[in-house]
Amino acid sequence: MLLGAFRFNGIVAGITTVVVIFSAVYMLWMFQRVFFTVPSDWMRRFWPTLRDMSRLEWASVAPLVVLVVALGVFPGPVLHLTEAPVQRIIEAVNGSGGLIGLSLPW
Repeated sequence: MLLGAFRFNGIVAGITTVVVIFSAVYMLWMFQRVFFTVPSDWMRRFWPTLRDMSRLEWASVAPLVVLVVALGVFPGPVLHLTEAPVQRIIEAVNGSGGLIGLSLPW
C-alpha cells in the first residue's frame, strides 16, 4: 500500500512510513513493559482483590471463542456472503481502468 502511495504523493507516503515504524517500536516497548517488568506498588495493592473469571464471565466469553474457532475452521459461510459484493467491486475497479478512474458514490 505504501509503495502505491509513493506514486501519488511521496511526502505523505514517507511520513506514513515513519509513523508505521514508530508505531511498531512503541507497541514492542509497551509489550515489554507490560509483560516483563515488576508491577508498581499501586498495582500490587489490588492483587489481593483480583480473581479469576467467574462463571458468568466464562458464559459470556464462551460463545465468542466458539465463533472464532468455527470461523477459523469453516470460513466458507461468511466468505460466501461477501462474495457477490466483492465481485462487484472487482468488476468496477477493472472496468474503470483502476482505482484512479473509479468514481465513488460519496
